[in-house]
Amino acid sequence: MRSFLSTLCALLLVQLAMAQTNTSLGTGAGNVGGNNTSIGYQAGDIITANYNTFIGYYAGLKATNAYTNVFVGAQSGMNTTTGSSNTFLGRESGRMNLTGSSNVYVGQGAGFKNTIGRNNVILGTLAGHQNQGNGNVFIGNLAGFNELGSDKLYIANSNTSTPLVYGDFANSKLNINGSLQADYLTVDPQDNTNEGGEILLMGAGFNPSYKLENSHGEFRLSNNNGTHMIVTPTGNIGIGTSDPGSYKVAVEGKLGAREIQITQITPWPDYVFASNYKLLPLEEVERFINQHKHLPEVPSAKVVEKEGIEVGKMNATLLRKIEELTLHMIEVNKQVKGLQKKVQTLEKENVQLKKQLNK
Repeated sequence: MRSFLSTLCALLLVQLAMAQTNTSLGTGAGNVGGNNTSIGYQAGDIITANYNTFIGYYAGLKATNAYTNVFVGAQSGMNTTTGSSNTFLGRESGRMNLTGSSNVYVGQGAGFKNTIGRNNVILGTLAGHQNQGNGNVFIGNLAGFNELGSDKLYIANSNTSTPLVYGDFANSKLNINGSLQADYLTVDPQDNTNEGGEILLMGAGFNPSYKLENSHGEFRLSNNNGTHMIVTPTGNIGIGTSDPGSYKVAVEGKLGAREIQITQITPWPDYVFASNYKLLPLEEVERFINQHKHLPEVPSAKVVEKEGIEVGKMNATLLRKIEELTLHMIEVNKQVKGLQKKVQTLEKENVQLKKQLNK
């Protein structure tokens, strides 16, 4: 009998010692376990575990073996039994939680129906109201109200299914349903095999989508029909081709423009009109044409087919030929005028001869 009484006294002393580490205020407020604070009508009523803070009417009402929870607000976390490390702030925040742990719910009715979810962060009145998942982040009044899944991100101010910002942590996906303005934006590499950052611009309806990417150090613009433009690490640009070679801009196909200005073409062929310029006689030009089938100093068809032409240089060459032709025409014009004078003189002489013969 003495042994039983001694054991009973020891248990009472332990219970009394633990109770002395609790703070309890309110009818039915819990006063069992250790280092608990229960303030409010039946707040933490049947708690037996430690390090909890329950403030408000029915806050933590059914908590038993639950640890390190903070429930503030009437009926916040009132159905929690063994869930731990939760922070619920606001009337009925986390109300239906049973065993869920490591959640943060802030706002009236935030995370209301989640019973076993873990690692959720829900901020806003009625945010995440229907959710039963894990690892979600909902920010804003009613944000994620109807979302039932896990690992989702909602930033919104309504219960819309297309929030301003939507994310899927499991698939590393982020959607912005609106315009994005940023002074500086960095897109990290996809992997460690030289595949850099990538941006996909989705097409509406049946329109194609376009992809911007850094592939092995080259900037690429492409869609399902192939790569349409690249910029090499040295700054060379390919349009319609993936290999611009040594050209600063290489275009595969036709190029249309209102105007093209080519600068620094030297020497410009005004030197043709210099007094010391050696103008090739037309006879030599004729012999060259008969032999080579093209003008002197003008590339042949075979050369153009193989190497193409440089527009600036070709324009200068064509201008030089026009200027040379102009000089030949000036000379021919002089000769024609000289001949005309001779013809006029002969005509006069012929008239005089006829007069003499008729006498």
